[in-house]
Amino acid sequence: MRDKRNKSNSDMATEKISFDDLVADNSYQSHLARNNRRKMMMWAVFSSIIVLIVLVIALITALLFFRVEYIIIEGNDFYTIEEIIEASGVNSGDNMFFMSRRQIAESLTRSLPYIYSVQFVTNLPNTLYIIIVEDTPLFYFVLSERYVVISRELKVLEVFEPGDVNIDLVDQLPRLIMPTLSIVNIGERLEFANTPNPMFIVDLLSGIATSPLAGQVTDIDVSNRFDIRITYDQRWRIHFGSRDDFDIKLRFAAEISSNFIPTATGVILVDNVRDGRAIPDRDDYFIR
Repeated sequence: MRDKRNKSNSDMATEKISFDDLVADNSYQSHLARNNRRKMMMWAVFSSIIVLIVLVIALITALLFFRVEYIIIEGNDFYTIEEIIEASGVNSGDNMFFMSRRQIAESLTRSLPYIYSVQFVTNLPNTLYIIIVEDTPLFYFVLSERYVVISRELKVLEVFEPGDVNIDLVDQLPRLIMPTLSIVNIGERLEFANTPNPMFIVDLLSGIATSPLAGQVTDIDVSNRFDIRITYDQRWRIHFGSRDDFDIKLRFAAEISSNFIPTATGVILVDNVRDGRAIPDRDDYFIR
């Protein structure tokens, strides 16, 4: 009996020691976890300080050293280098990183209408390249006895008064007859008073420029989008009706005109692509 009690006491002591060891072990693990968290926090703070120092050094370096000393203009033909640099607003000593390229591009395209787009390339530490893509005058229209030259995307490039020295330019361009306009400003796209989607005009002009009639169209009447007309080679007055199937109508009109002698004149009707026909001014214009 006494042996059983002794054994029972011994077992309790063993259990007590095992529990104490477990508590001690858990405390040690918690201590290790706290130490690890503390080390991680210290490493994060240290890393942040290092990154901040690097950024400050980079900022100071950019502010002090990377400044414009040379400006190189490429792609210009219509404007001189001096005109482009002056319109850009970029000056020697400007910081290469903190200048607003978007504002410079907007200033250039607004002040110099023949500039279509601008690209910037920096050659550190001190050289700025301004690469110009110039627009092309493709059409003109008459507004209050003035000649307004525009691009394919309806941007106003230039306005001539009667008698201007360079007014001969308009003689080389097709004449547009436009819908009612609300805003005409040099360097900006035309705005129309009663045309909800003026981009259809851009599509029509692009279609004509890539058609078999390209290069020989002298007049384009888009004043009525349901009665589009052009004059081809100063000989044929072509009626397209609406803009529907316009590319097909262009090819159809070119095919019809090819059935007549090179000096033939008259009217070509392709408003209905299934029933296109020509009405020549004289019956002997047909190729026999």
